[in-house]
Amino acid sequence: MTRQQPQRQGMQPNVQNIVEACQTLSIGFGNINNIPAMQQGNAIMTFLCTMNEQVNQRFARLEQQLHEKDVKIQALEHNSMARLQNSKLLSATDELTELHNSTTNETIDHFPPMSGLIETLPPDELSHILQALGAGTEGPIEERIKRLRVLLGLIAEPA
Repeated sequence: MTRQQPQRQGMQPNVQNIVEACQTLSIGFGNINNIPAMQQGNAIMTFLCTMNEQVNQRFARLEQQLHEKDVKIQALEHNSMARLQNSKLLSATDELTELHNSTTNETIDHFPPMSGLIETLPPDELSHILQALGAGTEGPIEERIKRLRVLLGLIAEPA
């Protein structure tokens, strides 16, 4: 004969305790909206989105400024080499190395092909070239011609 072991009776669940625990949990979860971060979650997200937009705009401006500086540096390097080459010219009929606009690094309209033609430039074209090189356009025409010759790497007055 087999002997049956007596079944142990463990603790029985207390349904009342379970109900009370569930109610406490429910109340706790219901109060989660009272946490300031939860209450202001939308405000915080809006603020973060605004901050992100501002940072992106600042980076875009910085990128634009860096690009502009890069273009100016390229123009400066090109113009320095052009001035050096122009300083070696021996004759008014020697071909000038063209300088570029100091802010856009683009070629300059009406740039004289030879140093001997500088004196024949119409005043408005002379001013246009000086302005493109970032120089002043004021003063009598003779003064502006000297200014342009120096900017091109030539001596102020031809021999």
